[in-house]
Amino acid sequence: MVVGAVAASFTVAYAQRFPPNLRIGSVAVGGARAEGAVESVRARVDQLLEQGLTFVSDQQEVVVAPTIGASDEFYYDLYGIDPAEAVEQAAARVMHASQPVRLVRQLQSALFGLTLQAVPSMNAGKLYDTLVANLSDDEQPAVDARPEIDRESYAITVRTELAGYRYDVGAAVRTAIQRLANLDTTPIPVPRVDDVPRVTAAQVNAMVPQLATVLDRAPFALRSGDSTFPVSKAALAPALFVDRTERGFALALHPDDLAPIFDSIVEAIDVPVQEGRFRLEEGRVAEFQQSQTGTTLDRQKTADALTAVLLDGGTTVEVVATEVRPKFDSATANTLGITERVGVGRTNFSGSPPNRRYNIGVAVDKLNGLLIEPGQEFSLITALGPVNGANGYKQELVIKGNRTIPEYGGGLCQIGTTLFRLILDAGLPVLERQNHSYRVSYYEPPVGMDATIYEPKPDFRFRNDYGTTLLLQARVEGDDLVFEFYGTSDGRTVHSSTPRVFNVTAPPKKRVIKTDELEPGVEKCLERAHPGADAEFTYAVTYADGTVAEEVFQSHYRAWGEVCLVGKKAKKSEDE
Repeated sequence: MVVGAVAASFTVAYAQRFPPNLRIGSVAVGGARAEGAVESVRARVDQLLEQGLTFVSDQQEVVVAPTIGASDEFYYDLYGIDPAEAVEQAAARVMHASQPVRLVRQLQSALFGLTLQAVPSMNAGKLYDTLVANLSDDEQPAVDARPEIDRESYAITVRTELAGYRYDVGAAVRTAIQRLANLDTTPIPVPRVDDVPRVTAAQVNAMVPQLATVLDRAPFALRSGDSTFPVSKAALAPALFVDRTERGFALALHPDDLAPIFDSIVEAIDVPVQEGRFRLEEGRVAEFQQSQTGTTLDRQKTADALTAVLLDGGTTVEVVATEVRPKFDSATANTLGITERVGVGRTNFSGSPPNRRYNIGVAVDKLNGLLIEPGQEFSLITALGPVNGANGYKQELVIKGNRTIPEYGGGLCQIGTTLFRLILDAGLPVLERQNHSYRVSYYEPPVGMDATIYEPKPDFRFRNDYGTTLLLQARVEGDDLVFEFYGTSDGRTVHSSTPRVFNVTAPPKKRVIKTDELEPGVEKCLERAHPGADAEFTYAVTYADGTVAEEVFQSHYRAWGEVCLVGKKAKKSEDE
C-alpha cells in the first residue's frame, strides 16, 4: 500500500514535468516542463548548428555547416533538429504513455537516469556528396583490369588491375546521424578502407578471344523506324569492358563510353514533351503553345540491347525510347471553367545577381500557362526540374565544407515564396512548405511568409480544392515576380494575419575557412550575416457554406554569421 501510494504520488508530481535525471541527448531536462525543455534543447541545437559537424580523415579535417549556401539566398539544409519535436517525442514516452509504462520510465529515470534521443532531419545524400567532394582528391580508387584496344590495328592488350583505398563516407554519415540524435559535437572519424578491384587481368585475358570475335563482326547498327545508324569498330572499341555479374564475368558496354554514338543519334530520336500552354483572351482560354507527345532515348536500355546483340551473333539493334504524353491539349481548354482571377502573389527581387535573375526567368517560362486540375496535388520541384544545365539553369558557387563548388538552383526560392503567397491569396490547402533556415532580405517584409525549395527536398506542394481547373499565369514586371491563378470563384474568402516576429537574436561571429582555392591571405566572402528570429501567422479560409479551415504557419530562422574563404599561407621551408 505504501509503495503504491508513493508511486501514485510520484506520477501525479511529474504529470506535467519530466522526471528527475532525464536527458534528451546531452541536454538535462529533468524537472522541467515542456516549454522549458524546448528552450534548453533549442539552445543546445543552435550551439551545435553554429559549430557544425567536424569530420576527420587521416589527411584532413572538414567542418560541414548545417546549411550549404552562397550569396543572399541560395542555400539548402543538410541537417537539423526540431527542438519542439524532440521534446514532444520525449514527453510521449515518459509523460503521456499508458500509466504502467509511464510509471516504469519515470522511476527508471529518477533512480538510474534515462537518456532519450532526438530525431534529426538530414539530407543524407547531399551530406554524402559534400564529404565526397572534400575527400575524393585524397583517395586512390581501385582500377579494374580492362582490355586496351589499339585504334589502328585493333590488337588487344590487357591493362592490369590496381588496388587502392577510399574513405567510407557512408559510415561517417551514419555516425553523424547518431551524433545529432545525441546532440553531440564530438568530431566524426571518416574510416579509410581498402578498395579492391572487381576484375583482374586473368579474368580479362580469359575474355580476349570472345572480345576479338566481337570486333571482327563490326560494324553493327542501331535502328529506329526507317532510320539506321552505324556503330563502327572504332566507335565500339572504347566502350567494351569486362564486367563482373552474378553469373560470373561477361563482356559489356559502358553507356558513358557510347556517348559519342548516342549523341550523334539523339537529335533524330528525342522529341521533348510539350504541355499545352494557355492564356485568357476575352474570357476564353487560348492555347499559345501546342501540346506534343515526347520521346526520350533510353541510353542504358539501348546499351544493354546492343550488348545482347554482340553476344548472340546479331548485327542490328532496335533503339529503346520512352514515350511521354502531355496532360492537356487545346481540345479540352475551354471546357475547364476558367473565367476570372482567383488569386495573386507578388515578390520583389531587386539587387539579384545575373545568374539568379536568369534562373528566375527560366522558371517563369516553365510555369507560365500550366493547368492544375481539380483535386490535383501540385509539386513545384516536379514542375521546375530537373534543376540542371540541360534544363536551362545556371550555376553559382556554394561553400561545401572546405571548398567552393558550383551548383544549380539560385533564384528558385523566389519562385517558391511567390507561389506560397499566391496560394495564401487563393485560399488553397498547403501540403508541404519549409521556411528558409535564415532570414532572406528578398522576402521581407513580411517576415515568415517565405518557402524554400531544393531538389529533391524540401518541396513546396499544394492541392487544388476548387471545383474547376486553375490556370497559372507567371510573369516578370521589372524587378517584380507576379503569379496569378485564373479559374472560377466558389465564394471562399481568405484572411492571413500580420506575422508576429519574436525571439530576435544577433548573428554570430564571422566564420573563416582556410582554403587552397585562393592566393595566400586573399579573402572572399560568400555568405552574409543574418539575425535570427521566430515568426508566425494565422491563415484562415472561410468556405461558402461557412466552414472555416485555419492553420498557423510557424518559422524559426537561425542566426547566421558571415562565412568567408581565406587563402592558406604557404608553408615555410626548413631553410626559412
